[in-house]
Amino acid sequence: MIIIGIILTVLGIVVLQWSARAMSEPFYNRPLIFHKTVPVLIINLLWIGLLVGGLYSFWQVSYKIVIFLVGGFALLWVANYFLSSHKNRAKKFFRIYKQLKIYRPQAEEKDILRETARLYLQNLRWDQEKVEHTLKFIFDEKESKVENPKDLLNLIFIFENPRDDFSANFNFEKYRKEANKKDAAIEWAYKKVFAEKNKVTERPVLSKETVERMKLLGLDPGEMSDEQLAALEGMDNVSKSNWLSKLFSYGSIIFGLGAVISLLTLDFGPFVFSGVISILLMFIGFKIQSRVSNRKFYEASILKWAKDQEAKTNK
Repeated sequence: MIIIGIILTVLGIVVLQWSARAMSEPFYNRPLIFHKTVPVLIINLLWIGLLVGGLYSFWQVSYKIVIFLVGGFALLWVANYFLSSHKNRAKKFFRIYKQLKIYRPQAEEKDILRETARLYLQNLRWDQEKVEHTLKFIFDEKESKVENPKDLLNLIFIFENPRDDFSANFNFEKYRKEANKKDAAIEWAYKKVFAEKNKVTERPVLSKETVERMKLLGLDPGEMSDEQLAALEGMDNVSKSNWLSKLFSYGSIIFGLGAVISLLTLDFGPFVFSGVISILLMFIGFKIQSRVSNRKFYEASILKWAKDQEAKTNK
């Protein structure tokens, strides 16, 4: 029964994915079979029947398998619902745009926007032909006047979910509310990604040990920008570290205290366990903060280089 359950469930998922992918396409790009009511009804009944048959087969073996599968599907559905929301999609888009602005400081704005759109659409797993066609329509048409990332994202959202139901029953009020929600999500995501809190307002002060290590490496903190120093400050001061690194660091402290208490009570089993966990959490927290600091330092260095080049050009 397990083998039958696996076969039926896999077939049901395959048919469901194929149907969902086809129905998400605009009407002109759907397979012809999806333009008729009866075939669509049969396809939906087919994947439902396959999944029900698969779950019934698993139930015959153990109800726990069904509970596990249904619970896992529910969690994946909830996660996908939030990840595919306009807010999260807009955050992803603006993060791509921000990274390109940092790593290509000399590039023109239109080139940055085009590459941002390309990377975002490729992340949607669109085929190359569809991506190129969409980019050509957005940027190469004579009427195209895309000049900022917000307008570009609005256009991309339209291509992601094209409206093909402008009929006599079209609900304009519902469409207007959805458009307002989409605009609000774009504004929220833009402010979230380009938040002012990420800017350094005062010059960070590094510890003497860090300054000495930097000088041994041939680096001069006095010539660095505030953003570069702020990236390194996270390695010195736990309060300035990434939130995830803080979480592991504080966990390391808690288990470290537990190891000390176990040692004082001569309870060597818990002492070894708490000590190993403490060291492991400390190492993980350090590695996370190192990666975050390295990335921020690299980005800050590129920005400083771009400003220096601009200053030289203006002289």
